[in-house]
Amino acid sequence: MSAEIMFAKEQDEIELNEILWDYDMGIPGQAEEMLILKKEGQTLGGAKIVEVEDNSFFLEVLGVKQERHSQGIGRLLLNEILQNPWKCCKYPLSKFKIKKLYTITTMARGSAVGFYKKLGFKNCDSQMLPQVYREQCDFCPDKGECDPAPMIFTGGIKA
Repeated sequence: MSAEIMFAKEQDEIELNEILWDYDMGIPGQAEEMLILKKEGQTLGGAKIVEVEDNSFFLEVLGVKQERHSQGIGRLLLNEILQNPWKCCKYPLSKFKIKKLYTITTMARGSAVGFYKKLGFKNCDSQMLPQVYREQCDFCPDKGECDPAPMIFTGGIKA
């Protein structure tokens, strides 16, 4: 059976929390707002992307089961988001505009920067992040250990 990518259901919340707790993170918002990757009925990864303004998205969280690292799960999940972030966002502000330019920003843990770069993200200034996310790491006790890095991806086709 191949992997399925879908929005989580209420019953997926426990598995999602277990995945994200391994990264010292939790589900931002409701579990049903998370995109998940399932294989043989097991949740192997999850991500949440939000559209903060027309054609501008923020990847709030992405996590893969620790024992399933380096098996392509994160890549499958993120590639789905990068191809059509509107479809992967539970509450998009704009209609599907696949041919329009869009950006996706995120705050990557230092150890994940290489993963994001392989998929087309670039380091950026934190001022490029939506205001509400710019200071999210400032008061975290693990900031020095995590070494967060703001990153940006640009996709779509120029009009």
